Amino acid sequence: MNFTIVRSSKKVSVARPRNIGAFGADPDEDISESTASTSSLEEDPQLKNQLQLWRIQGVQYAEDGKFEEALGQWQRYLLLRPTDHEVLEMKAQAHLAVDQVLEALQSAESATKDREDWVEGLQTLARCQREIGELYLSVNTYEKALRQLQEQRQDVSEERGKDSYQLMKKELEEELIEVRSLAQELTERRQVYLSELQHNATSLSPEQQEVCRCKYNLAARVKGAVSLANDNTSMDL
Repeated sequence: MNFTIVRSSKKVSVARPRNIGAFGADPDEDISESTASTSSLEEDPQLKNQLQLWRIQGVQYAEDGKFEEALGQWQRYLLLRPTDHEVLEMKAQAHLAVDQVLEALQSAESATKDREDWVEGLQTLARCQREIGELYLSVNTYEKALRQLQEQRQDVSEERGKDSYQLMKKELEEELIEVRSLAQELTERRQVYLSELQHNATSLSPEQQEVCRCKYNLAARVKGAVSLANDNTSMDL
């Protein structure tokens, strides 16, 4: 079972993803394969079935755009399966869809913990870092995802797999370009705020000077990301 969340663009402080990504949940998949199970879960088929139901219902709710309901189902699931990286990643995407960026980042970090080779998880983490304004971290995570994708290319053999590989590569490169572009834009604004402080200090009220300082300091956090802005974002894969 696969689905994609598509969000309409809107004016925000950081770039929104056009596509939050694809979730995957196979109704026939045994969820005991996703994470290590406790002995109590293994011995209770009814509880295992309930967990499977919560997981699948969460996917179905998200497909219908009912993200709060999806989050509720996945939260129940995670109370008993707190390290299921796939559900944590889906939960991160759902949080993003309802603008809960801090919760999204926390879920994405948990989803990719000890799974630094998981390209889809890294992509979601990079989107969360972008949404919360950590553009330098987002750039690094996107680049890590592209490196992992390159390393995993040798495992792609079937035509369908090659198509998926090219699609993922294209998405990652486009989103990386967007983050760098945003970082460059904010750095340019930073220079404007600095110039305003330096040249108009005497004409600005204390309150206006404080506003300029705050804007300058907020824009300064992306300085590191801009140092990568002129790199070649299309890796030779």
